[in-house]
Amino acid sequence: MVRLVATLCFVSVISGMASAGTPVAIKEIPPAVSRSISNYFPGAKILRAERDTDDGQTTFEVKVRYKEINLKLDVNPQGKILDVDMVD
Repeated sequence: MVRLVATLCFVSVISGMASAGTPVAIKEIPPAVSRSISNYFPGAKILRAERDTDDGQTTFEVKVRYKEINLKLDVNPQGKILDVDMVD
């Protein structure tokens, strides 16, 4: 039982490490991603971005400042906004 718990903890740690994104310079964000953010959040300032690949699917996690609110956006390379979360 102890071995099973230890194995599950190890797999959980490795999975968490694999999901960490790769930083992307703001100027290297795909134009479709930037355009989509500008359309849905006019005047938003992009603060930082990361490229994530999970199960062969690439997404961009972009942190923006919009009307005094910090948001984390998950956007696919074609510019479709997949998720929006408020963050500190």
